Amino acid sequence: MNIIQKLTISYLKENKRQTLVTLIGVILSVTMITAVATSAASFMDLLQRRTIQIDGNWHVLYEDVPKESLSVIENDSDTKATFYSQSLGHARLDENKYSSKPYFHLLAFNESAQEAFPVNLIQGRFPANSHEILLSKDAIYNSGVNYQIGDTITLTVGQRVNEFGEYLSPSDWGGDCNIETLVDTKEYTFTIVGITSEPRYISSWGPAFTVITALDSELDATLSSVDVSVQLSHITPKLYNHAMQVASEANVPKDATESPMIAFNKELLRFYGVTGNDSMNLMIYSLAFFFMCVIMIGSVSVIYNAFSISASKRMKHLGMLASVGATKAQKRSAILFEGVVIGTIAIPLGLLFGTIGMGVTFNLVNPIFQSAANMTIALRLVISAPSIIIAILFSILTIFISAWIPARRAAKVSPMIAIRQNTEVKIPHRAVKTSKVVSKIFGIEGDLALKNIKRQKRRYRATVFSLILSFSLFLITTFFLNTLQSAYNLTLETINYDLYMSGDSTDYGYALSHSSESLLIDEIVSLPSVKDYNYIQKAYTYTSITEDLLTEQAIELLKGEQSDTDFSALLNQFELKIYGIRDDVFNRYIDQNNEISNSSTIPIVVINTNQFLKDNKYMQVNLLKEIDHLTFHSNEYQFNVLGYTSELPMGITYDFLSNNIPVITPLSAIEGMFEQGVFDGGYSNLSLYLTSDDTSTLENEIVNLYQEANSLTMPSIFSLQKSHESQKQLELLISIFAYGFICLITLICLVNVFNTITTSMLLRTREFAMIRSVGMDSKSFNKMIRFESLFYGLKALLYGIPLSIGLMYIVYQILKSNFEIPFTLPWSSFIIAIFGIFIFVGLSMWYSLIQIRKLNIIDALKQENI
Repeated sequence: MNIIQKLTISYLKENKRQTLVTLIGVILSVTMITAVATSAASFMDLLQRRTIQIDGNWHVLYEDVPKESLSVIENDSDTKATFYSQSLGHARLDENKYSSKPYFHLLAFNESAQEAFPVNLIQGRFPANSHEILLSKDAIYNSGVNYQIGDTITLTVGQRVNEFGEYLSPSDWGGDCNIETLVDTKEYTFTIVGITSEPRYISSWGPAFTVITALDSELDATLSSVDVSVQLSHITPKLYNHAMQVASEANVPKDATESPMIAFNKELLRFYGVTGNDSMNLMIYSLAFFFMCVIMIGSVSVIYNAFSISASKRMKHLGMLASVGATKAQKRSAILFEGVVIGTIAIPLGLLFGTIGMGVTFNLVNPIFQSAANMTIALRLVISAPSIIIAILFSILTIFISAWIPARRAAKVSPMIAIRQNTEVKIPHRAVKTSKVVSKIFGIEGDLALKNIKRQKRRYRATVFSLILSFSLFLITTFFLNTLQSAYNLTLETINYDLYMSGDSTDYGYALSHSSESLLIDEIVSLPSVKDYNYIQKAYTYTSITEDLLTEQAIELLKGEQSDTDFSALLNQFELKIYGIRDDVFNRYIDQNNEISNSSTIPIVVINTNQFLKDNKYMQVNLLKEIDHLTFHSNEYQFNVLGYTSELPMGITYDFLSNNIPVITPLSAIEGMFEQGVFDGGYSNLSLYLTSDDTSTLENEIVNLYQEANSLTMPSIFSLQKSHESQKQLELLISIFAYGFICLITLICLVNVFNTITTSMLLRTREFAMIRSVGMDSKSFNKMIRFESLFYGLKALLYGIPLSIGLMYIVYQILKSNFEIPFTLPWSSFIIAIFGIFIFVGLSMWYSLIQIRKLNIIDALKQENI
């Protein structure tokens, strides 16, 4: 240890208060960096475990792999574990009254696959061989047979084929036993050994209840191929191409598009930061880099002030060393070595406090979080080596940058100037002048406040810079999180109902719209579990439109590479997609209630917002220019446009932009036209859409109603409870992370502003004592300080507002590479930030004045610095 380093340590010991302030600033910054890194790792771990709980712990699925090719997949360098399963086919349920699910779907898993694919066992045990099965409680409840554990069941299992002779996959919904047949049938006899909930990775839209058996050696010997699910040892973006290569080597069958039959667990992979979309990856990495820069800038601003204060205090001390021969390099190393000492103490403590702090936070919020998100898994503290290394490297870089700037400045100062300490206050060659307008508006106190600012430009600029930085960081972060939420919502299908019912034949549509059998529907919508409802009947007809009715963006997207002739043909065959809805719901979309009658004039409201996905880029597009008194003609009928909307009635989702115009109309206006050939594009059966806080209870109540009414066929019932729960959980996680990050950035900003202003004020203790010694009373002194606060705030806003908007636009352009969303400024955040600047600056100065007033004027005049 050389003499400079010894003197630095001695200085730190002598100035304990200043050393403690610096340590606290660095520890706080390291704690925040660690908290962010640990939170990110912990949230990603939660999302991974949640997805595994729903979809299973696998990454790639190869379908129907020939058994002789299994070794290719097993011996692949990236394969960590393999799980075998196979769909044995479907068995028809003759006694089933639940018409949308007329089948059992028989799945076989080997022992390891039973662990990889989540099955919630309610009662009993897992199958030990291929003669035992698990039944879901939904299958038992709705099949019409009261199966019990220990019962024996015989199933005739085969492959579903439609009326055209095409094989149907388990996810192909049809379920009409009258037009489907089972081929390649085989009879199995099973013993029921367990009851489960319906697996969450099985789509509720499918036509079958799930039955699970064991894929043992006896059953395996009868199969020529199996499905192979793979856990990968290395999860990188290259896995997609690698899987294609493995599929080719393993002779995996190809589908109708000549693509290998491979599935990826995309939900799980995206929480490892891996997607098959290069532009999405680029956006993710760009945003991660942006966030790291935001954290670093905020941390540098906090730590820099601490080292800058230390350098200012040590300026006379460094000048004296220079006068006896210390070089610029030695003076610079004195400040940098201070950073090393501070970092050696602060980084371990910051890592410890950040980790403990997040662990305590997770324990406190877990009960609330699990209750709100209806999740069985909890947030757990994940201390990963990469996150700790990133936190350490970030902290070292932050401390180095923060210490380098004042060290470089201190090295340049000559010995005489440093000893005299006249670097902070400089008088220009001409006298410091202020405008007479300032004196007239603000008085002598305002004039004096402005003169003080001009005399001490370095401190003034440092304070304003901190305010600008804090203001911009807060606004950019809130803008980014708001925009990211909008982008996330754009990728979601807008489903605004919890359950819907649809008949399997035209009889059901008839029943819903005719009084003879509509009492059952009246009973359904009157159930206590129903919050709201809507019924919809879709119809399709054709019309022609002109190009001038379309928006420019719609023309660009619809026309694409088409010739003018082809585009004209498209416009002449535009489809009207008509949603007939409840009359009272339709009237909410128009200014007044229309007199609706079955005539040749039909009132409609255009759903003008469409979604579009182009080059992996999501966007929302308005199809038509919103022209008054617009009319469409089709088959001697006239459709009068009464308005345009982007608000969707229950049961309707946004369409992807194509040559169709989605419109809503009162069902009574088109009732009776369905069988007259008016809708030459066809029409659907009536569907009933319901919302409920307890979808499972509602579904059971509806099934009970139909079981009691033996004369009616059970309609198809589709519950979206699983989908909604999953979406709400993810939205809650995003919100927690978003608002947590905003709080973190706000804390950084507040600490930065408070530290900068209080330090600046304390450095001026001697100056304030001189002003008070020549007769300025407390009222005038306080007024002068308030004017200084006002000038600081106004100057920060003058630069901070345009800088923030510019940086917001850069963030917007990064997001725009994948999402076509409007550039919207967060006005509420602007208002909060503007008022926050003035309030917090005022409070910081008020706190500093309290500390200054405690000093005697004589003692304060004797001080050379704080």
